[in-house]
Amino acid sequence: MSGRASLLTWKLTSSQATGSIVVGAPPSFVNTLLSAWPARSWLDTLLDGPALPAQARIIVPVASLEGPSLAMVEDARMALKGDVFQHIYYEFLEVEEVSAVTSRNTGPDSELRMRTKGVLSIAGRSRIVSAAVSAKRSAASLIRLRGTIQLSLKDFDIEPPAHLFGLIRAADQVEVGFTLFLQSTPPAS
Repeated sequence: MSGRASLLTWKLTSSQATGSIVVGAPPSFVNTLLSAWPARSWLDTLLDGPALPAQARIIVPVASLEGPSLAMVEDARMALKGDVFQHIYYEFLEVEEVSAVTSRNTGPDSELRMRTKGVLSIAGRSRIVSAAVSAKRSAASLIRLRGTIQLSLKDFDIEPPAHLFGLIRAADQVEVGFTLFLQSTPPAS
């Protein structure tokens, strides 16, 4: 999570986020999709294949947020009401738009860009948000997802922290960024 304040920019991170994605497609289709990735056909396979109902959830413990100063971290945890709402949740709803973006659109460096919609829950408030997400294959069965969500703190009833009688105030607009690594696993028998 990052943003601006009157005199500076700020950034908080967490390395303790957890999550999972369950794709409602036969394992053979998912394996075909992963094996097709190096060729142009991986995007065609995804777009022309069966609809992929999916469930995805990301959980970030508020207590795991870290920043450049203890005061900033404490302010953030207080603003996020971390004593009562101990986690930030993101629930995937749908993919709104998909496109391939690279100079060649083929090979292991090819990247898939998409816009997704999901429910973000922070400080006891939930809102539907849009995320810009890129997916890139990192290894045979490993995909890296990177994304950003732009949001207003006030949409979640969060008052931007302020100090020195309001002379230093965090901006209402923040960016939530994430990097996830997905690894395919065979279904349980």
